[in-house]
Amino acid sequence: MDVWKALEDAKASVNAKVEALERVRERIPFEGAKAVNLANVYTYMIDVLERISSILECLGNAKETNAVSVGKNYLRVRDSKWFVEVADGGVVLKRLNPALTITVTPESVRIATRTKEDKEIKREAVLTNSEFEIRRDKLEVKGRYADYDQVYENSYYIRKAFRELAREVMKKGEPLIQHMKFMNVSC
Repeated sequence: MDVWKALEDAKASVNAKVEALERVRERIPFEGAKAVNLANVYTYMIDVLERISSILECLGNAKETNAVSVGKNYLRVRDSKWFVEVADGGVVLKRLNPALTITVTPESVRIATRTKEDKEIKREAVLTNSEFEIRRDKLEVKGRYADYDQVYENSYYIRKAFRELAREVMKKGEPLIQHMKFMNVSC
């Protein structure tokens, strides 16, 4: 599959998940503190997915520039630690040292991190159009977005497990976007 087409498909997939989460957030059946708590959980996930979408958009806009090196199934951002692979019908966006891997397929968005010392991935989140699975060390939370009672009961654990992944995406994504803008890519 062409790298540029794969980036467009990945961006569309991420945007579909954002729209699904926004629909769920708009239909919260509770009021008061419970509704605010649930809205914060969904907004947290939406913010991370929107950052991933903006990264994919930046990379897609780099087609006519010399900001990236392009191969058959990969794209590498010049002067950075970021690269993109097209594999298994999806896009794998990677940053090395410490490792951040974002895998976008039509079905799901998977975010995973690990440090140099870790042999295996210890923190990961898988977000689909209707379900989520978040794992951090030994804490694992699974659920459906529309199951409001379960999301409310586990909201503390969801935020705790998702916090580090969200921080990595936000912290590492912004410098990439700024780097791409510096290289005359419209983002």
